[in-house]
Amino acid sequence: MLLAIRARNQGASVLIGELAEALMIRHHSAVGLVDRLVERGLVLRTRASIDRRQVGISLTPLGEAKLKRLSGLHRSELANTAPLLVSALQELIRHPRKSQREGDAFQLEDSNAPDNRDG
Repeated sequence: MLLAIRARNQGASVLIGELAEALMIRHHSAVGLVDRLVERGLVLRTRASIDRRQVGISLTPLGEAKLKRLSGLHRSELANTAPLLVSALQELIRHPRKSQREGDAFQLEDSNAPDNRDG
């Protein structure tokens, strides 16, 4: 959510409806998430001066700092796992049928799990 706010606001506040659309969630779900971020001091709500029904959301300095810290952690994690991801993707490209069969085998194993519907 913090990243979506930062990415969409371009120096101004972003509307909750725009956040909901960007995150592909319902408006009321975005409101709930924003409520939690406001409680933690990570974002500010601002009512539009022309249309008071519109509520803009912007990051606080604390929210900016939290996003910067999280971004650094995520970049580090991606740097560590990137070689494994690249290797897995190359394997999929080289042997798409093999990967598909392994996926099917997993689904078959999963479908052999005990079925509790029979009692």
